[in-house]
Amino acid sequence: MRGFARAAGHRLACFVRRQMPSLIDRVSLLWRTFTPTEAVLLKAVIATLDPQDQILARRQLAAVNHVQRLLDWTEVSLFAARWGQVRWPSEALFPNRGEFELASLKFSIGRMPYRGSLWCVGGHMFSLVVRPSIKSVAFCQVQQLAVAVIGNPGASSPSRPQLAPLLPPSYLQYCASSVTEYQSSEWRVAKLEDVHLVHRASGDYLFLAQRDTEFLFANGSSPSSRIYHSVAGEEPEPVGESFAEALARP
Repeated sequence: MRGFARAAGHRLACFVRRQMPSLIDRVSLLWRTFTPTEAVLLKAVIATLDPQDQILARRQLAAVNHVQRLLDWTEVSLFAARWGQVRWPSEALFPNRGEFELASLKFSIGRMPYRGSLWCVGGHMFSLVVRPSIKSVAFCQVQQLAVAVIGNPGASSPSRPQLAPLLPPSYLQYCASSVTEYQSSEWRVAKLEDVHLVHRASGDYLFLAQRDTEFLFANGSSPSSRIYHSVAGEEPEPVGESFAEALARP
């Protein structure tokens, strides 16, 4: 009975916070780096990594002393600042110094489903992206959390010449042209120098474009003209051989 009352009390408190964020909660961000929701998500990702990568990730988390919440808290950027400059401890960095998606997340708060992804750059965790915004539920309990590790932080990133032969012709044609008709589609198309390898359970893929928690990939193991589509937490599925048509999909 006490457990039921506790759970009911927590749900009520969470509802109140959604309607009117607590002043105490807001003030607490003056001395705490992460909100409870952010902390749960980051620690859940770290717990799924290999033991050595966990050690490095925990060092990174301990080094974070500044957080920037952007776009109504849909993107949370992590910084380790010393003497007024961003300086990550070298002993905390992953061997993979490229830009890559480390993990995708699915969870719920109350009855609302959320999707997210954690990105790395320069050997450290950098950006936690969540849709929809967690601003109104940043102090509520995370439920039904599932994490899928995508990137390999322990591996050195392949060089650009190694990746170039794997890129689909339609993607290369798109990058070489002056076509602008898809600028309003909200896709962020990776430049040639930003293409990187992503590891999924079904194999290796090349990151080509992102729209919120949707991604377009190419085959990262052998040359292919096929384009793949994926939503965070799900395996990529082929959607044809035209990159432009994949961008035009609703």
